[in-house]
Amino acid sequence: MKIIVEGIDRLGKDTLIDNIIDRLGYHSIIHYSAPKKTKFYAPNHNDTQMLYQYQWDSFWNGFHLLNGYDKFNLIFNRFHLGEVVYAKRYRHYCGRYVFEMEKQFEIALKETRMILLYTSNTHMLQDDGKSHDFTKRNEEQEDFLDAFERSRIENKFMFDVYNSFSETYHSRDYIAAKVIDWLQQKY
Repeated sequence: MKIIVEGIDRLGKDTLIDNIIDRLGYHSIIHYSAPKKTKFYAPNHNDTQMLYQYQWDSFWNGFHLLNGYDKFNLIFNRFHLGEVVYAKRYRHYCGRYVFEMEKQFEIALKETRMILLYTSNTHMLQDDGKSHDFTKRNEEQEDFLDAFERSRIENKFMFDVYNSFSETYHSRDYIAAKVIDWLQQKY
């Protein structure tokens, strides 16, 4: 099973992934986060082209992993939709190139399942101090929703983590049960 879990910060992606592994067995996890400082890219240089190339290479390799992992369970904790959202907002280039990459890996993506966690009430979120710009969470989420719709991945599932009855998050077990039920139906 190949799974991508997407969404803004603080919605429970890590907790969901832990529950998937707990209930469905071991999966290798690849966590896409902000670009790392390497000898190939140093963010303090402000070289947008170098950053773009670093990210391009990273996602190209990620798509190759999805293409070649036929016999292994693999989960991406964030992947290419985050590039669409954060590249334009914080890295100063367009991240939509990842949709062109999707076209080149359509066969692999037929076997990939993508989950987008979102909330119908971003005001309930707490700032953990690790977010890019916590005041932009509504706009970031709208960008994720748009990117999710644009993605060519066929097996997609959106889940609202907000429980309007209790005005809090749904429980981690409830979220996991709904997502795992969908994963098993698609498998």
